[in-house]
Amino acid sequence: MDLLARHLRQPDRAGTRAAWREADRAVRIAVAAELAALAPEAAGEVLLPVLKRLDAARKAVRSQALLTSVVELVPAATRLPSPARELFDDLMEEARTQAARSGPRSWRPEDVLVVAFLRLGAGDPPGRQVDWLRQELRNRGAEHFPTAALAVLHAALGDLAAAEAVAGLPAVPHHRAAALTAVASHLGRVPVRPSPVPGAGGTDSFTRAVQHLALTATPLAAPAPEAALGSLGRVLTTAGWYHALPVLARVAPEAVEAVHEIAAVHLGATARP
Repeated sequence: MDLLARHLRQPDRAGTRAAWREADRAVRIAVAAELAALAPEAAGEVLLPVLKRLDAARKAVRSQALLTSVVELVPAATRLPSPARELFDDLMEEARTQAARSGPRSWRPEDVLVVAFLRLGAGDPPGRQVDWLRQELRNRGAEHFPTAALAVLHAALGDLAAAEAVAGLPAVPHHRAAALTAVASHLGRVPVRPSPVPGAGGTDSFTRAVQHLALTATPLAAPAPEAALGSLGRVLTTAGWYHALPVLARVAPEAVEAVHEIAAVHLGATARP
């Protein structure tokens, strides 16, 4: 813990503090998630500063922003001891209460997605939320919307056609590949780990949190490797083909060797004078 504290020492310059807080949060969530199963006390110690910052700021934070921030902690909060667990539960209850009091005019897509997954996990169809999200996607456009997260929601609801259609909307190949890979990851029931580097692998922390919510909201769903491979096949045809590799290694490890051979041939060809 002392090593982690030294590594995450807060900078003196005000201009770098926001970036430091983002990096500190990402690292603490990732470390706590890995420690949770084997060393819950240590996980609680690592995550407690993040919880305390949220608690101190919650009265000044919009309800939806609070809900999204708390949900990003869920992968690390499963086995937290007191007082970290009590503080997490209190923050989650407050965030859900505030979100329930808000009206459609103040909704944000990220928060409606969270509510939809929480309803799905409770056995309540999130039809109203899905309808709102579809309309908001049309209004904003795929590049200005959490498109990958909505695609995962459709996959969790069992609508594979809608999931792949939404994931295929981003015009930027990198974004489209990340969205299709997120769908494949859910279909293959591949566990999702928080990343210590914000945005690592092309998937933002919110999408990773949504993928985790999707798995926990559908505990009885069986893996669908063939469907997952269908989505990954589309990823491999884009410039962001490399996004598929971590999930491909889980659902069809033998295919990774074929991708390696293709890449080796390509690299060899481009290296020639």
